[in-house]
Amino acid sequence: MHLLNWIWRNIESGRIESCKITFIFFGAIPVHLIGLGFGVIGVVQRKRKKLFSILGLIFNAAAVFLIIFFVALVFAALVDAIR
Repeated sequence: MHLLNWIWRNIESGRIESCKITFIFFGAIPVHLIGLGFGVIGVVQRKRKKLFSILGLIFNAAAVFLIIFFVALVFAALVDAIR
């Protein structure tokens, strides 16, 4: 609930850029999860070269972990700011 209040306050005060970044972060997670799924499908298939599937798995997994890490940092900062 606090996140929604923070987003609404930023929209009302004209700081829409921070809201855009938040939506981009949350929108990027499903995209990278789909990429992970395609990478797994590519690795499992037989008689195919697996280089790009493995690279896709590595890059998408790294992106998902980085996004989760940054979201955790933001939530930690918000919790610290609320106290």
